[in-house]
Amino acid sequence: PVLIVWGMKDSAFKPHQLERWQSLLPEAQVVRIESAGHWPHEEEPAQVVAAVEPFLGHPFAKAGKLRVMP
Repeated sequence: PVLIVWGMKDSAFKPHQLERWQSLLPEAQVVRIESAGHWPHEEEPAQVVAAVEPFLGHPFAKAGKLRVMP
């Protein structure tokens, strides 16, 4: 399984490059974070956690017990 988390405001890896990754990895789950750039895990950590938890199938994710630290 593959999860691609892409910051749509990334100036290093432009959003159109995501299309290439999708064509190379057609089974990948893609999460676009519109408000993030090159570092979505730092810029929008709650959105990244919301994407990663279910992808990993973590039992705490289902119980809502994992939290993003401020």
